[in-house]
Amino acid sequence: MPEDRRCAVQLEVGIATVVGLLPEQITLTVNTVEQTEVDMNFGAYERLLSQKIGSVPPTQ
Repeated sequence: MPEDRRCAVQLEVGIATVVGLLPEQITLTVNTVEQTEVDMNFGAYERLLSQKIGSVPPTQ
């Protein structure tokens, strides 16, 4: 977990660069969650991402 928090600063800089903002305008917060919560929600995120790139049709 400490590694994740250290990486947040680098991710903030990267995101700011991509979207054209200053790094000070981006704030990432690292929260600890249980693996079961990740497993439960991963399918929903995967589906939304697939819809966004057009590989699956939107849910009706």
